Amino acid sequence: MDAHKLYVEFVQHQKIPTGHFADENTERLIQLMRATESGEQKSTDKKAGESLVTESETVETRPNTPTEDELSSAFDKISLEGDFIHECDTLIAQHSRPRIDALARNIDARVKMSWVHAFASSVESKTPVPIDRYETLVSGSSRHTHIVSNSVLDFLQCLKNVAMENITTFAWSHGATKAIHIQKFEQHLLKRFQSCAALSTVVIASIGLPLHEIIKAPVYLDSVRRKGNVLSNKNIIKTILDKKIHIEKINSKLEENQLIEEYEKNEHLFDVTGTFTDVHMFMFKHWYSYPTAIEMKTLLERAKGNLTKWTGIEDFSPKK
Repeated sequence: MDAHKLYVEFVQHQKIPTGHFADENTERLIQLMRATESGEQKSTDKKAGESLVTESETVETRPNTPTEDELSSAFDKISLEGDFIHECDTLIAQHSRPRIDALARNIDARVKMSWVHAFASSVESKTPVPIDRYETLVSGSSRHTHIVSNSVLDFLQCLKNVAMENITTFAWSHGATKAIHIQKFEQHLLKRFQSCAALSTVVIASIGLPLHEIIKAPVYLDSVRRKGNVLSNKNIIKTILDKKIHIEKINSKLEENQLIEEYEKNEHLFDVTGTFTDVHMFMFKHWYSYPTAIEMKTLLERAKGNLTKWTGIEDFSPKK
């Protein structure tokens, strides 16, 4: 039974399979589920949580393992169709907040919250808004809309709905010291890639994709400066395997297949070592750090499929 299905059924129904599994990672996942059910562990492993954020991806409020409420509310964003890969990707997407911040910082699309407090004309938030912090709120105004949400999927929806004639800023919490300037964020990615900004973000920030350890957002952006900027599966594979896979003689027409074949031979080398006592972090680290060779072949299609279900986007071409 696939680990993605096991994890989704555990989060959604607290369902734990019986028996044993040949794959040691899957077996360990089941053991952690049983330990969680029996109360033998806490829901968040501090050591594992700290490993989620690298030094280059530090954010104001470090998001470690998503909370149970966040995992549960993720299902409000999707229609359950038995697509366990998509449902698992939806749960794991919440781990990408640090990478989105790293991406925004790298392209200089962050602004100080003091500026937002001074000029925002409206605030959208599902949690109580500290009105006294804002100086220029105007009823019904959209001149500068500030959005507060801890949801990665809400951030993608914000990218989809962005209006260039107004200002939109986005922060993960009311206590954040920096916000993402959505118009700057989108404009930079539109210039860099021949695709909509939301799709570029899903790929670069590894949102729901098994790329979290194989390549980091700043490295991805640095790599594409030396490569074609078209967001294609071929270019994604070339970018993430650059300097990781050595091929003596490359055939430009077969390069994508050559890289995948060589990667498959050495797939055992791309694995996460370490002890994780949290079921959610263990799932994240062992199934979303490095793609399998099979997953490698459909990364862009997987990103597009997820984004369509998350936001309704079907046209991935850049905005005119």
